[in-house]
Amino acid sequence: MASTYAFLGKGSSSSIRVGRTSQSVKELVENIEDVVSGLAQVLPKKGNTVQALSIKTSKSIALPIYNKAPQGPSVIENGNE
Repeated sequence: MASTYAFLGKGSSSSIRVGRTSQSVKELVENIEDVVSGLAQVLPKKGNTVQALSIKTSKSIALPIYNKAPQGPSVIENGNE
């Protein structure tokens, strides 16, 4: 069994290494599932505060794999009225 580490700072985002580009897609998917499951157990509110998850390599842009929908409608107020 392998492991990884996470440094959860006070900012709005963190990164966690979940694998290597030399791994198969199946191995990477399993790693991502394991990390998300484990992370949900250590985050406040059991991970219910997570708004987005993305994957990326050191040379790629971040590709979103999860985005939380807003809780109810947002109201945009016109400051001119």
